[in-house]
Amino acid sequence: IFVTVGSTDFDALVARMDALAPQLGAEVVMQIGLGEYVPQHGRFFRFAPSLDHHYDQAEVVVAHGGLGTIVEVLERGKRLICVVNPAT
Repeated sequence: IFVTVGSTDFDALVARMDALAPQLGAEVVMQIGLGEYVPQHGRFFRFAPSLDHHYDQAEVVVAHGGLGTIVEVLERGKRLICVVNPAT
């Protein structure tokens, strides 16, 4: 499971996925952008030159509603869960 918040922050999404991670039965990798919340139950990073590898490895992508992310994930035929950030 790959979680991405893009170039902003979305601590609510990262914190919720972190809380769920131990129960999911799959590795959770999170791209946390500018967020302040630090995950405890999965690997994480802030930014990368490309997210292609993470999209390719994921069975499911959980993402903010960014158009670029949506297009890249759907073009790969991956399952996508989009979560709107009410703070932005």
